Amino acid sequence: MKTLPPAIKIALSVLAGLVAAKLFGILDASLDAANGQPHEAGWSIGLGLPFFWLAMYLLGGFSQIRAMGTADAGAKQAALSLKPPSGRAVVIVYREGWIGQTNPIDLTVDGDPLGQLSFSHFMAMELAPGEHRVMAGIARNGRWIGQPQQAGFQIAAGRTLAFRVALGFRGVTLAPAADVEAAVRKLAGRTMVSASAPSTAAA
Repeated sequence: MKTLPPAIKIALSVLAGLVAAKLFGILDASLDAANGQPHEAGWSIGLGLPFFWLAMYLLGGFSQIRAMGTADAGAKQAALSLKPPSGRAVVIVYREGWIGQTNPIDLTVDGDPLGQLSFSHFMAMELAPGEHRVMAGIARNGRWIGQPQQAGFQIAAGRTLAFRVALGFRGVTLAPAADVEAAVRKLAGRTMVSASAPSTAAA
């Protein structure tokens, strides 16, 4: 996972905050001059601080995003057809929610990394029939931050299951879709990213 060096992230964040403070300072000075009031520079710098933290948040999330390949139209159609190949099963994981859009959610199945889901994306994987476990959480430099969510399931050949992941104020949530067909219809207009092939996918 490639990330920006901490020094670069901090420098960019500081620069963003200073630029915001400068812009507010110019606006504030213009308003003070128009009203014949003395200008207080400290107030303008204080207004730039929220932009400092916003930049830190955005850079912290974007710098953790790995390049995920987009699945081709044929693979997407096959995944959403609800007709897995003979002797196989399909599991779909899709992301929803508006919170933390810049933070990717990392996924594993049976301990094997699958990749990351960004906002409104989904991925699908073929698995051998049997018992499996999917995990979702936020990872930094290959380590989970907090407790990842996990769900064990058993799937038969010819079946398709779907799981919904989201990032909320209390962290990542992971839950099976109550209506797989409805979930599939909703995903038809979204981007499918290619999942890494887990070792448990082998028959």
